[in-house]
Amino acid sequence: MDLSKATSVTVKIGNTAGFLTEIDVAVSSLLHPTDGRIDVVIDSKISSELPVGQYLLEVWIDDAHGNTAIYPDTSYPSVIGFSIKKNIMTATSTVITTLTLADFEAKFDDLQKDLQDKVTSGYFKGDKGDKGDTGDTGSVDNDGLTAAPAFVELQTQVDNSAVGINLLINTSSSSTNGRTVVQGTTPTIYGVYSRTDSYEQVTTPVPDEFYYRFMQADTNNLYGLTPGETYTLSGSGSHTSGELKFRAQYGTGSNWSGSDLGDLGIPVSDGSVFTPFSHTFTIPVGATGVFFSLQNYDYASSSLFRFKKMKLEKGSVATDWCPNPSEILTQSDYAKIQAAIVALGGSL
Repeated sequence: MDLSKATSVTVKIGNTAGFLTEIDVAVSSLLHPTDGRIDVVIDSKISSELPVGQYLLEVWIDDAHGNTAIYPDTSYPSVIGFSIKKNIMTATSTVITTLTLADFEAKFDDLQKDLQDKVTSGYFKGDKGDKGDTGDTGSVDNDGLTAAPAFVELQTQVDNSAVGINLLINTSSSSTNGRTVVQGTTPTIYGVYSRTDSYEQVTTPVPDEFYYRFMQADTNNLYGLTPGETYTLSGSGSHTSGELKFRAQYGTGSNWSGSDLGDLGIPVSDGSVFTPFSHTFTIPVGATGVFFSLQNYDYASSSLFRFKKMKLEKGSVATDWCPNPSEILTQSDYAKIQAAIVALGGSL
């Protein structure tokens, strides 16, 4: 994770009884902010407050938009733990332990079973209340509901919230990620593909087309995109020859009937210079299928192009990169699950 845009970093320490203390890490003091590395010093004051035992760490990261990321999560599943024997500041060796994701899942399964047993047995059932007054049945129809001011306001909030959401998955910088793609499909690549922790790369095939499509080419599949809707594709790119362009095609029935081709303004380099780009396009009304791609034109042999931090979003404005919600929801889910378990008298 890139921590250079973080506004605060807090390391929380706890044990099976719950939260104990926390350490605020100054963002300005991070030695490797873009690598997601955090160096934490547990000084004598904090260690003196911790008795002999096992401890776990959580890292809470806030950004300028008010978002909070909590680790561990599905991207970094290993819970970081440590133990103290006598005193961490003495010559006595300290055993560093790791609670694996399997350990966490097993513990959560036990807690979930315990909670289900309590629900089934009536553990949470209170005394029966007095019978309430009979209310008016009233009447409601669909037209009246959808025209109600509260419903219209809610629909507007939902529509607006979609702006800025990344519709691509696997876009974060990690060689272990899959290929960047529209959710629910696989990419089509003409060239030799590879991935590092910094970028994705396609090198030249035999002389012909040279591209990376973010979905399969299907005249009858819109992959969740909406005809008449405007979208913006953004990211950073690099290429070693020719021109790197955005290309889209739109299908109607069994034919490809329209296209969109735009130069991204990325200068030729040795492949190490990345230039931010964005391209806005509108899917025609009546379209039944779509594909879009990065395509290298007029390339030489032994060429390559690279890209990273890709984002597809609704609207005509390219906003800052973020992962797809499906790749980050488990962070907030983890916090909610933990709070719920603690409220029920358990621990996590």
